[in-house]
Amino acid sequence: MTWRDAVEGARERLLRSMELRLRADVPLELMACGCAVVSNYGPNTEWLLNEHNSLLASLEPASLAEALIAILQNDELRLRLTERALEFVHSTDWTKEIKSIESALTTNQAISDRTEIHVQ
Repeated sequence: MTWRDAVEGARERLLRSMELRLRADVPLELMACGCAVVSNYGPNTEWLLNEHNSLLASLEPASLAEALIAILQNDELRLRLTERALEFVHSTDWTKEIKSIESALTTNQAISDRTEIHVQ
């Protein structure tokens, strides 16, 4: 094994160990803890998140940064979203959410006007 192979192998292992794994329960857990949720628009989030219970932005770094700044600087917005999010958390359960996902998948509601999905 060369020095370069060793370095590359170590780099790959480090990157794999640092990989962030997103889970569907994280936004609900944040809401239940009274935290404001900032996320992106898209079919992968909009089955659960909306502008009533979270602050949504495009995936552009500037858009996400603006949303984070807004939630940090605007106490009224943050409190309103956290109150609505807590109401949402108390009104739902995983059985209801799974049925919602199933409905969206079977009726193609998961695809929003803002998102293009390319199937290859």
